[in-house]
Amino acid sequence: MSRNTCIKIREIFSKQKTDVFRNKRMLLMFLIFPILTIFYLLIERDGIQASGMMFMVMNVVMPPITLLASAVSEEREKGTLRSLIFAGIKPIEFFVGVGLCMGMFNFASTCIIGIILGNGDGAGLILATAGIAIICSMLFGTTLGLYTKNQVNVAPSSATLSMLLGISAVLGSANEKVYKVTRFFYTQVTMDIFLENEISRGQFLILFTNFLFFLILFILIYLRRNKAD
Repeated sequence: MSRNTCIKIREIFSKQKTDVFRNKRMLLMFLIFPILTIFYLLIERDGIQASGMMFMVMNVVMPPITLLASAVSEEREKGTLRSLIFAGIKPIEFFVGVGLCMGMFNFASTCIIGIILGNGDGAGLILATAGIAIICSMLFGTTLGLYTKNQVNVAPSSATLSMLLGISAVLGSANEKVYKVTRFFYTQVTMDIFLENEISRGQFLILFTNFLFFLILFILIYLRRNKAD
């Protein structure tokens, strides 16, 4: 990666960081699950670990998918991506800059949930798994933002799909029949690792396969959209 590329990514990162602090809806999305964890802890301490892990899984799924989809769709609709190309900034540099910023906020909110739950043992494994899950979610969110026609369409689709992915892990943990299907999703593997505090070779392969799937899907949609534009 050249020095010029790093400078461009840093500029986009700084701009997106400013946008996050200005946008109260974005801040709320990053804080909603830590707030829910605190609220649940105040009213019910029994079973807080299981419920807290559910909030943590939802946190690495819903905010990155919905916010990345919305941000990319908005930039496309405004024509910002085309303007960036004329300014010498490659679209991939834009995506990396925005993704790093969103991922930083999302990872920080995940750490907050972990601190609230007091997960000192195995914190490294939990945070590493959360990081991979966030990357998968951001790739999926970016792909949705590229694929949908406008921002009006992306909001309900990203919210619905992210909620289904998150809830599938909860349902899979409670029902064996559902688990036979959801165990191949990165969300279910993430939930299992959070609860068991260990990872098997099979779980690692599923996470890696999910990552490759979302990466390839992003590249295909990106190339298709780039050709269409």
